[in-house]
Amino acid sequence: MNKKFLSLTLIIVTLCSIFIFGFTPKVNAASLGWNSRPIPVYSSVKLSSMEVSQLKEAINAWNSTKFGTFFEYKGQITEAQVVSMPNIVAVSKMAFGTTLSHSLARTIFPKNGYVTKATININTNHTFNDGATSSGGYYLKSVLMHELFHALGFADHSIFSNSFFSETYNGSTTFLRTDLEKIDTLY
Repeated sequence: MNKKFLSLTLIIVTLCSIFIFGFTPKVNAASLGWNSRPIPVYSSVKLSSMEVSQLKEAINAWNSTKFGTFFEYKGQITEAQVVSMPNIVAVSKMAFGTTLSHSLARTIFPKNGYVTKATININTNHTFNDGATSSGGYYLKSVLMHELFHALGFADHSIFSNSFFSETYNGSTTFLRTDLEKIDTLY
Protein backbone atom coordinates (compact mmCIF):
# COMPACT_ATOMS: atom_id res chain seq x y z
CA MET A 1 0.00 0.00 0.00
CA ASN A 2 2.76 2.47 0.91
CA LYS A 3 4.77 1.73 -2.26
CA LYS A 4 1.69 2.28 -4.43
CA PHE A 5 0.92 5.51 -2.63
CA LEU A 6 4.51 6.76 -3.00
CA SER A 7 4.57 5.82 -6.71
CA LEU A 8 1.27 7.58 -7.34
CA THR A 9 2.48 10.63 -5.40
CA LEU A 10 5.69 10.76 -7.47
CA ILE A 11 3.70 10.57 -10.71
CA ILE A 12 1.35 13.35 -9.58
CA VAL A 13 4.24 15.59 -8.46
CA THR A 14 6.05 15.02 -11.78
CA LEU A 15 2.94 15.81 -13.81
CA CYS A 16 2.26 18.94 -11.75
CA SER A 17 5.88 19.97 -12.20
CA ILE A 18 5.56 19.62 -15.98
CA PHE A 19 2.29 21.54 -16.02
CA ILE A 20 3.37 24.31 -13.65
CA PHE A 21 7.06 24.69 -14.46
CA GLY A 22 7.14 23.20 -17.95
CA PHE A 23 10.26 21.11 -17.50
CA THR A 24 11.64 18.47 -15.22
CA PRO A 25 15.07 17.30 -14.27
CA LYS A 26 16.51 14.53 -16.42
CA VAL A 27 17.81 12.91 -13.28
CA ASN A 28 16.76 12.63 -9.68
CA ALA A 29 18.04 15.62 -7.71
CA ALA A 30 19.73 13.23 -5.29
CA SER A 31 21.92 11.93 -8.10
CA LEU A 32 23.28 15.30 -9.18
CA GLY A 33 27.04 15.21 -9.11
CA TRP A 34 27.52 18.96 -9.29
CA ASN A 35 27.78 19.32 -5.54
CA SER A 36 30.27 22.15 -5.70
CA ARG A 37 30.37 25.29 -7.75
CA PRO A 38 31.62 26.79 -9.91
CA ILE A 39 31.34 23.92 -12.37
CA PRO A 40 34.47 23.93 -14.57
CA VAL A 41 33.79 24.37 -18.30
CA TYR A 42 36.39 23.61 -20.95
CA SER A 43 36.21 24.08 -24.69
CA SER A 44 37.71 21.74 -27.23
CA VAL A 45 40.59 23.05 -29.31
CA LYS A 46 38.22 22.44 -32.25
CA LEU A 47 36.21 25.55 -31.33
CA SER A 48 36.86 28.79 -33.18
CA SER A 49 37.54 32.05 -31.34
CA MET A 50 33.92 33.16 -32.06
CA GLU A 51 32.59 29.92 -30.58
CA VAL A 52 34.76 30.27 -27.45
CA SER A 53 33.63 33.88 -27.11
CA GLN A 54 29.96 32.81 -27.33
CA LEU A 55 30.58 30.10 -24.74
CA LYS A 56 32.07 32.67 -22.37
CA GLU A 57 29.07 34.96 -22.93
CA ALA A 58 26.67 32.08 -22.18
CA ILE A 59 28.58 31.33 -18.96
CA ASN A 60 28.50 35.02 -17.98
CA ALA A 61 24.73 35.09 -18.54
CA TRP A 62 24.30 32.13 -16.18
CA ASN A 63 26.65 33.67 -13.63
CA SER A 64 24.74 36.97 -13.63
CA THR A 65 21.59 35.30 -12.23
CA LYS A 66 20.60 35.31 -8.57
CA PHE A 67 22.54 32.04 -8.16
CA GLY A 68 25.94 33.66 -8.54
CA THR A 69 28.78 31.78 -10.18
CA PHE A 70 27.41 28.55 -11.64
CA PHE A 71 30.08 27.91 -14.27
CA GLU A 72 33.73 28.91 -14.70
CA TYR A 73 35.49 28.86 -18.05
CA LYS A 74 38.87 27.15 -17.64
CA GLY A 75 40.32 27.18 -21.17
CA GLN A 76 40.74 24.92 -24.16
CA ILE A 77 41.67 21.25 -23.98
CA THR A 78 42.23 18.42 -26.44
CA GLU A 79 39.67 15.71 -27.18
CA ALA A 80 41.84 13.20 -25.27
CA GLN A 81 41.71 15.46 -22.19
CA VAL A 82 37.92 15.79 -22.55
CA VAL A 83 37.62 12.02 -22.23
CA SER A 84 40.00 11.70 -19.30
CA MET A 85 38.91 14.61 -17.08
CA PRO A 86 36.12 13.96 -14.53
CA ASN A 87 33.59 16.47 -13.17
CA ILE A 88 33.66 18.94 -16.04
CA VAL A 89 31.45 20.34 -18.74
CA ALA A 90 33.28 20.01 -22.05
CA VAL A 91 32.14 21.82 -25.20
CA SER A 92 33.13 20.45 -28.59
CA LYS A 93 31.69 20.21 -32.07
CA MET A 94 30.93 17.42 -34.48
CA ALA A 95 28.78 16.56 -37.47
CA PHE A 96 25.54 14.85 -36.42
CA GLY A 97 24.18 11.93 -38.44
CA THR A 98 20.89 12.02 -40.33
CA THR A 99 18.83 10.98 -37.30
CA LEU A 100 19.94 14.02 -35.32
CA SER A 101 20.70 16.37 -38.23
CA HIS A 102 17.97 18.81 -37.10
CA SER A 103 19.54 19.21 -33.62
CA LEU A 104 21.68 22.31 -33.11
CA ALA A 105 23.61 20.79 -30.21
CA ARG A 106 23.38 17.90 -27.77
CA THR A 107 24.43 17.37 -24.17
CA ILE A 108 25.65 13.91 -23.24
CA PHE A 109 25.99 12.49 -19.72
CA PRO A 110 27.80 9.44 -18.36
CA LYS A 111 25.64 6.34 -18.64
CA ASN A 112 25.57 5.75 -14.87
CA GLY A 113 22.63 8.16 -14.40
CA TYR A 114 24.63 10.66 -12.37
CA VAL A 115 25.34 14.15 -13.64
CA THR A 116 29.04 14.27 -12.84
CA LYS A 117 30.25 15.23 -16.29
CA ALA A 118 28.62 16.60 -19.43
CA THR A 119 29.80 16.95 -22.99
CA ILE A 120 28.08 19.53 -25.16
CA ASN A 121 28.50 18.90 -28.88
CA ILE A 122 27.69 21.68 -31.35
CA ASN A 123 26.34 20.34 -34.66
CA THR A 124 28.69 21.40 -37.47
CA ASN A 125 25.91 20.80 -40.01
CA HIS A 126 24.43 24.17 -38.95
CA THR A 127 25.67 27.73 -39.20
CA PHE A 128 26.00 29.79 -36.02
CA ASN A 129 26.53 33.50 -35.41
CA ASP A 130 27.54 35.78 -32.56
CA GLY A 131 24.30 37.76 -32.52
CA ALA A 132 26.03 40.93 -33.69
CA THR A 133 26.02 40.15 -37.38
CA SER A 134 23.23 39.25 -39.76
CA SER A 135 25.21 36.38 -41.26
CA GLY A 136 22.33 33.96 -40.86
CA GLY A 137 22.29 30.82 -38.81
CA TYR A 138 21.58 30.42 -35.12
CA TYR A 139 22.64 32.60 -32.20
CA LEU A 140 25.29 30.43 -30.55
CA LYS A 141 25.08 32.12 -27.12
CA SER A 142 21.40 31.14 -26.91
CA VAL A 143 22.16 27.56 -27.99
CA LEU A 144 24.96 27.24 -25.42
CA MET A 145 22.85 28.75 -22.62
CA HIS A 146 20.26 26.09 -23.40
CA GLU A 147 22.87 23.30 -23.40
CA LEU A 148 24.35 24.49 -20.09
CA PHE A 149 20.82 24.14 -18.72
CA HIS A 150 20.91 20.48 -19.84
CA ALA A 151 24.36 20.10 -18.25
CA LEU A 152 22.71 20.89 -14.91
CA GLY A 153 20.45 17.87 -15.42
CA PHE A 154 17.29 19.48 -16.80
CA ALA A 155 15.20 18.37 -19.77
CA ASP A 156 13.59 20.69 -22.35
CA HIS A 157 10.20 22.21 -21.79
CA SER A 158 7.52 23.37 -24.17
CA ILE A 159 5.28 25.48 -21.95
CA PHE A 160 7.02 28.87 -22.30
CA SER A 161 8.10 29.38 -25.90
CA ASN A 162 9.91 32.64 -25.07
CA SER A 163 12.38 30.91 -22.75
CA PHE A 164 15.70 29.60 -24.03
CA PHE A 165 14.81 26.45 -22.06
CA SER A 166 12.16 25.73 -24.70
CA GLU A 167 12.61 22.60 -26.80
CA THR A 168 12.22 24.74 -29.92
CA TYR A 169 15.01 27.19 -30.76
CA ASN A 170 13.92 30.82 -30.45
CA GLY A 171 17.20 32.71 -30.02
CA SER A 172 16.31 33.85 -26.50
CA THR A 173 18.96 34.68 -23.90
CA THR A 174 16.54 35.75 -21.18
CA PHE A 175 15.87 33.90 -17.94
CA LEU A 176 12.17 33.85 -17.07
CA ARG A 177 11.15 34.07 -13.41
CA THR A 178 9.61 30.57 -13.64
CA ASP A 179 12.87 29.21 -15.07
CA LEU A 180 14.86 30.59 -12.13
CA GLU A 181 12.32 29.22 -9.65
CA LYS A 182 12.64 25.73 -11.12
CA ILE A 183 16.45 25.85 -11.03
CA ASP A 184 16.19 26.99 -7.42
CA THR A 185 14.33 23.77 -6.54
CA LEU A 186 17.36 21.64 -7.42
CA TYR A 187 20.24 23.98 -6.74
